[in-house]
Amino acid sequence: MGTRNQASHCYLWHEGEMGQASPDIATAVCRWLELKDAAGVKEVVIYSDAPASQNRNQFFVTMILHFLTRSENLTEITHKVSTRSLRNRLTC
Repeated sequence: MGTRNQASHCYLWHEGEMGQASPDIATAVCRWLELKDAAGVKEVVIYSDAPASQNRNQFFVTMILHFLTRSENLTEITHKVSTRSLRNRLTC
């Protein structure tokens, strides 16, 4: 989550602390976005793998849209999804 000239972050947690369902992923990303917004960041890029159940369903998209409506500084969120992992899953 960053560019060539900025820091990147990777978040991991034990499933006993927080699950792996879409609402759990959306909550974690929303907390990160809140930190970026408070720091005055204007745009972010989010990279994720292809599990549709976690990153590309209504919970995740709704969270991003809702966040942008209440954000003070953050005005652009780009979500890039790995198609390679999706293609590998479909051919196996």
